[in-house]
Amino acid sequence: MTEEATERAINSGWTPQEDFKGDPEKWLPAEVWNERADTMLPLIKAERKKTAEENQRLKSEISTTQQEIAQLKRTMKQIVNVSENVTSRAYEKAKETIRKEKQAAVENSDGAAFAELEKQELDLDKARPVKVDMSNLDTPSRPTDSGPLASFKSRNVDWYEKDEELTGYAQGLAVKLQKSGVVDATEQLKQVEAGVKKRFPEQFGNSRREEETVTGPTTPPPRKKGSSFTWTPEATEMFNMLKRDDPKYTKEQYIKDSE
Repeated sequence: MTEEATERAINSGWTPQEDFKGDPEKWLPAEVWNERADTMLPLIKAERKKTAEENQRLKSEISTTQQEIAQLKRTMKQIVNVSENVTSRAYEKAKETIRKEKQAAVENSDGAAFAELEKQELDLDKARPVKVDMSNLDTPSRPTDSGPLASFKSRNVDWYEKDEELTGYAQGLAVKLQKSGVVDATEQLKQVEAGVKKRFPEQFGNSRREEETVTGPTTPPPRKKGSSFTWTPEATEMFNMLKRDDPKYTKEQYIKDSE
């Protein structure tokens, strides 16, 4: 065994026999270790690269979904605002009409008409539009760690949510298990933990962890600047409906109502 071979083996995670704490039958001489490393490391790196690319794809899909949800929230707010403003104007118009007719009834000493108008005004007030609370759209729910997930995190605190590669693989595996029918959280996390240890055995044995960094795009694409209002299909349909009811209703008024 040459000094160069020994140093090379140590640098890649090999442990001298006198320091080896595992099964003695599994200990390998430095030369054999180096030969296996030359064969296995390229495969491991290629697999890790593939895993990293898959993780990046999943992140991209999540980012796209989040953008779509954000756009849906904006559309919902616009439609609700338009509906509230249009309804409010209709209410005020009806209220003003009743006030004028009541005044006329008083001037004409028409008690029956006045009483009927009083009833109409009361019914109108009961149906007065109420502002919709949209604040919950901007308050994302925050799941709390409990039960099987808390136990899983406790057992794997050394790497879960700390090592990006292992965490990404674990999350991807959880999704695959979910799709394959493994829905019980305890069983799913048990298989995830076993799967990670099987895929990355060098991270959980006596070998030193190989330092490797996989770089990838971390900055989200810039958002387009412009008006906060967007003519979505839903907004267009809503505008057309209001336009049919009121031919004088304009797109400018719709945009104003939506804000």
